[in-house]
Amino acid sequence: MNARRAAHPRPKRGGWTRLITGPTFVASIAAGFATPAIPGFAAYKVLNIIAALYGLLSVVVLSEYLIRRTWWQNLVANRISRVVIWIQFNVPVGLTVGAVLNLFHSDGSKTPAFSLIKTTLWVTVVSVVATFILEDTVVRPLFRALAVSAEERARVLGFYLLIMGLATQLAASVLDLLG
Repeated sequence: MNARRAAHPRPKRGGWTRLITGPTFVASIAAGFATPAIPGFAAYKVLNIIAALYGLLSVVVLSEYLIRRTWWQNLVANRISRVVIWIQFNVPVGLTVGAVLNLFHSDGSKTPAFSLIKTTLWVTVVSVVATFILEDTVVRPLFRALAVSAEERARVLGFYLLIMGLATQLAASVLDLLG
């Protein structure tokens, strides 16, 4: 077993991660199906919600009250970071699947569903790239210099969430401006 795997062993499959990501995926499919039918729907509004959730999670992760506690550092670095990876992938994919289902089921205008599909496909691509960065810096550090304490990895995750929230908010603002 190499040093990287010894320092950060792979978690058992399933468990509580599946309890969180499974319902999140189903809820995002339902949201992708339902949101195009909302009067006044615009894809940038979905991005605003996602950006707000990123920001909220970053504030919780970086909370000075919690970040000083060893149990929180380990939870964030070893568990929450893995859940973030799954949710970051599952939500845009679920929204896309739901919007595609809406296309086949809806008798009304297809424009809102197409708008959501186009936006969530771009979000999926960005999320996949960002997920690689998150995994290689927090979950299973790729280089020895990155394999730092759980506290540092928790702070990196909080910074990552903050940057993703701000970038998502910026993308939503540009879509609103152009739309």
